[in-house]
Amino acid sequence: MLPPCFSELVELSLERWDWDEKPRSIDEIWSSLMSQIFLGPTVRSAQANYIQDVLNPFISYNNAPNVDNRDWSIEVLSHLQNERNIIRNTPGEGLKSAILTVTEQEVADLNLSRTIFDSLNFFRTNRITVRKIYQLERDSTETKNLVYSASKNIHNVALTKAVLWLYGCGIAHELVPPNTHIVSFLNQYKYIDVGWDSNSWPPDWQLFAECCNEMTSIAGLVALDLDRPVSAKQAQAAVWYLQTCRGLISRNNRIKMNPCRLIDFLNYQHWEIKDLENAILDVELIGDLETSLNSFLM
Repeated sequence: MLPPCFSELVELSLERWDWDEKPRSIDEIWSSLMSQIFLGPTVRSAQANYIQDVLNPFISYNNAPNVDNRDWSIEVLSHLQNERNIIRNTPGEGLKSAILTVTEQEVADLNLSRTIFDSLNFFRTNRITVRKIYQLERDSTETKNLVYSASKNIHNVALTKAVLWLYGCGIAHELVPPNTHIVSFLNQYKYIDVGWDSNSWPPDWQLFAECCNEMTSIAGLVALDLDRPVSAKQAQAAVWYLQTCRGLISRNNRIKMNPCRLIDFLNYQHWEIKDLENAILDVELIGDLETSLNSFLM
């Protein structure tokens, strides 16, 4: 059985669905990958988007090959320090400062340069082009193979980031990232049983298969409810909205957040789902979203 109101939440996400838009250039394909590489257990999507914009002069597709330059890391660190001066007294300063600190360490440890170097090699080796992305849309097996290959050959890009990269390219309709959002949702609603301690969860490759299978089944049930096709990717989008909001709520009230309550919140705010998405992805808006959610559930 589906969680109450889950089909309705999926339906809201489909009203202005734009996650299947294809890239128009290699730059956009690359940018989709770069938007994922900063994600981590303590890094929100809004922070990842912000730091990608900050570092665009160094990590855009045209500029990324400069990572081979001896002074690349020094220049990036200087750029990040300048950004610290710019963000003073701006909205979201705390979140901005936190991701700047994380990124500075990644640069100093050469982790970021290694990821970019590996990514460039991966694009060349696999001949990543706009045409290839269109071809992959019709080949789920090759799409999954590319996800596995990226997770094995790009430093700091595991299965979750690889799937999210291809989401940003408008494909991977049948795949689901084995991230905490999805696994926790499936665990909470008894689709899988992994317990609540993420340190004891099965390996990513095993969770990946389970998550894809379960979300495909859930998408099928939602499709019956809505009388329209629904992909696993579209079903997981609703999970992403739900679990992201749940993560912004104080621990005492977190249990109150469910699909029905999230829909109530959207109605209370007079928001469409895209208004929520914009707030989630904007480092200067997500703090207000956190405040509004907690106030709503008081």
